[in-house]
Amino acid sequence: MHSPARVNKFHLWVHLQQTYALIRGCAQDFRFRSNITIEQFAVLWNIKYITEIRRKPVILTDLVSISLRNINSVSEIVNRMEKLGLLQKIKDLPDQRNVRLVITHKGEKAFTNNSIPNFKLVDRIFSTFNDNEVEIMLKLIKKLRKWILQDFHDNRFKWDPMIDDPANIDKFLDKLL
Repeated sequence: MHSPARVNKFHLWVHLQQTYALIRGCAQDFRFRSNITIEQFAVLWNIKYITEIRRKPVILTDLVSISLRNINSVSEIVNRMEKLGLLQKIKDLPDQRNVRLVITHKGEKAFTNNSIPNFKLVDRIFSTFNDNEVEIMLKLIKKLRKWILQDFHDNRFKWDPMIDDPANIDKFLDKLL
């Protein structure tokens, strides 16, 4: 017989997987009402956010760090976005191996047109929780993410604490809304 804690951990794993799949489904609904995918919106969001808080050019590895996705996956999304005219890759940095990622006029328009629907989607998904529950969930998810990154010694991702700074997030959201 397995201990209740062990069974609960397995249930938690299954529920996290299922919840992630459901959230992805909601994101797909966002796509059907939008002219860009949720991943493309996230790239635009991350470029704007990183530019705002770091005040320096954004390169591909910056997007890898903030999204915690592998470089090939992020590169594919960026390449598709460049073909769609949402982004431009500019080779003008001192290290010629890096390209600066710049949002085009078309990308800015797509971002602006999709910001409010994205905010509404996030609000709707988390409306089931009160403010205290949101804070608790956020603390627990951050704790889990930190432990996974440390315990599995995943050196692909260099986490920047500025990204998680609530003051930076709040300032950025104030500019958008």
